[in-house]
Formats: sequence, structure tokens, C-alpha cells
Amino acid sequence: MSSGNNTKRKGLKVNNESSSVPQPKPNTSAAFNEQAQKVFNKLEEYKQRSFDLGTKFKAIVDDKKLAINKTQINKDIEMETLNKLATLANDINTDENQPEGAGGVALSMLLMKIVILQRDNINELGFKVERLEKALNVLATEVKTIKTV
Repeated sequence: MSSGNNTKRKGLKVNNESSSVPQPKPNTSAAFNEQAQKVFNKLEEYKQRSFDLGTKFKAIVDDKKLAINKTQINKDIEMETLNKLATLANDINTDENQPEGAGGVALSMLLMKIVILQRDNINELGFKVERLEKALNVLATEVKTIKTV
């Protein structure tokens, strides 16, 4: 046997030219950069949606309108905002590039922040009521002294 006819080939000896399955594309740095850009864009979208919905939710919480005075449109806007927040949390949770439970954590952080703001409002209202009660007591004693004179 001659050495020219007996050369061994390395690698897989299959001809896939007639295959219906396309050959996988090599993972190049361009593909990696494109994938990284998609992930970055998705994160930016989450941030923007979070900011917009967080702002809307805070406005709903800060709304001074009594429940009896709210129209159906107001109620629908509130419900729509809540549904969008839940959808955002779900989208973040199902994103394979986000940590497990990241959507729930983001939603919990928003709610905790709103609770802290509400606590501050309640404390301020309590302080104002206390001052008004003191002023009312001073006025009541002045009225009593005037009546006795």
C-alpha cells in the first residue's frame, strides 16, 4: 500500500450538504455583542417601564380624591396601572437573564417605598392634629375665662 492512498482524515466523515437541518453558525464576537445589546436593551426597557409605572402608582397613592368621588375612569386607570405593574413583575420573573424572583423583589421594593412615604404622611398629619388640638385647648380656655369675666 502506498502512503498517499492511506492518508487518514481527522474529524467527522459525514457529508451534510443535502441535509435539511442548517449548519449551526459559529458563535462569533459579533453574535455575542448582538446578544449583549439585546439584553441591555431589555434591561433599559424594564427600567423605563418601572419608572413610568412607579410614578403612576405613586400619583395614585398621593391622590387626595375621596373614594366616593372617584369616577369609573379613575378606578379603571388605577386597575390598569396595577395590572401593568403585575405584568412587569411577571415579565422580569420570566426573563432568563434576570435572577430568580427579580420581578417580585422589584414590586416589593416599590410597595415598601410607598409604605414608607405613607408612614411619613401619617406622621405629619398626626403632628398637625396634635398642634390643632393644643391650639383648640388654648382657645377653649380663653373662651372660658372670657365667659367668667
